[in-house]
Amino acid sequence: MTENQVLETYEKIHGIVERMAVAARQDEWDTVITLEHECRRHIDRLIANEPPPAGDVAASRRKAGLIQQILSYDAEIRRLAEPRLAGLEAMLEVTSNQRLLKKAYGAMAQKS
Repeated sequence: MTENQVLETYEKIHGIVERMAVAARQDEWDTVITLEHECRRHIDRLIANEPPPAGDVAASRRKAGLIQQILSYDAEIRRLAEPRLAGLEAMLEVTSNQRLLKKAYGAMAQKS
């Protein structure tokens, strides 16, 4: 990848993560997941193809700024996702407890 391609890829990632944050604010978690998969493809491409820094100070600053913004959006998405994840964990725990109760009472009914 050239330095321009690297910056373009960071720009794409930034745009996707920004859209993810908007979707998270609107409680559109299916959209967040879809966008996360798209973002992952670009990140994998960077990991596989990003050359060492070429010494272009302006490009390095732009890349650093994009990374900071991406991390900021990522932190916001995680903050917004925490209550949702806690709710899902509680639902799973209730379902698990219900299964255990059914199993226990089912075993008792069979003994009678």
